[in-house]
Amino acid sequence: MTRAFSWFYHFAWGLGLSILTLVWTTGAKQRLGGWVVDFLSHPVFEPLYRLTYGVYLIHLLVLPMLMLPGGATSFPHYSDYWLMSTWISASVVSYLFALVMYLCIEYPCGQLWDLASGRSKSSSGMNVKQTAKKANENEQELPEVIPTTLDAGNEVESSG
Repeated sequence: MTRAFSWFYHFAWGLGLSILTLVWTTGAKQRLGGWVVDFLSHPVFEPLYRLTYGVYLIHLLVLPMLMLPGGATSFPHYSDYWLMSTWISASVVSYLFALVMYLCIEYPCGQLWDLASGRSKSSSGMNVKQTAKKANENEQELPEVIPTTLDAGNEVESSG
């Protein structure tokens, strides 16, 4: 691998991730993003959305349990098989713990919050396109205010 390819590869990877991040964060409100936003806001991914933060919190507890099962005296022999089996095991165990955490903590607290705030059950906020569409439907048009003159430092306005 040449230095030019190595530099371009890392630069292009960072640039690509930056562009995708900008499209995903700003494009949802402006109806941009196209098929990427449509694909990622598909309802099939909603369970993963709900569990991902829990996996992020739990994996730091799961990894030490998997790394040294024999105590501090046995260290793992690093190989491709060990790496794959550890990654799959850590992912599965982290998602299972995140599911338990979601069902025991997050879901009941969310239901209590919905009852207390009077929010409807259908407003989960996960589908970006539907949320943006509902926000646009709920907007009210404000009368246009045109500043005409300045009178002793106070702005005088008239509506058209």
